[in-house]
Amino acid sequence: MDTFYNVLKDEIPDEKPSLIHGDLWSGNFMIDMQGYP
Repeated sequence: MDTFYNVLKDEIPDEKPSLIHGDLWSGNFMIDMQGYP
């Protein structure tokens, strides 16, 4: 697993996080059986 992680971190560019469509839309949330988020 360590080898996989070391290879993977070299393949993923170091970028700042960005918002995607779902982050900008307030309709994406889940509730429980009592109606609480």
